[in-house]
Amino acid sequence: MKQAPCGFEAGVGEGGAREVAMRSGAMPPPTGTSAILPRWRRWAEAMNAKLDVARLSIAGARRDAGSLSFDDEGGALGTTIAFTTDRTLAGAPPPDLAARVTSGTLCIDAHAVALDLPTHVADPAALGDTFALLESIAASIAIDGPHGPYR
Repeated sequence: MKQAPCGFEAGVGEGGAREVAMRSGAMPPPTGTSAILPRWRRWAEAMNAKLDVARLSIAGARRDAGSLSFDDEGGALGTTIAFTTDRTLAGAPPPDLAARVTSGTLCIDAHAVALDLPTHVADPAALGDTFALLESIAASIAIDGPHGPYR
């Protein structure tokens, strides 16, 4: 398992005409992703999350203890899956959980656990185990709240 500083920026806009077009839905999906778009759309709808077609990203998919987001950007650089929480996170994941990260780079910051995968994700619904793993890692390193080490 590789662990690195998080490089994602949740909610950062690009400004100008591109952002207006993205918000209006006028921009097409990234090149080569039209075949997988229906699966992303179904998953976003099922999770009551927001799909940004132009970036091929999903935000606001709720889980028990936080939310999930995906940023694929057409698969050119892979896919980032982030689990964010209001709880404060610190430290490295326990070895048993870290060993379950078999692909990509795991990064942890104060309120998120993210996994940068080297390829694009064709169907977010197929990543149920990965979602649960990110949520478990966050719960295991939370330093506040009822599940943290300082109860």
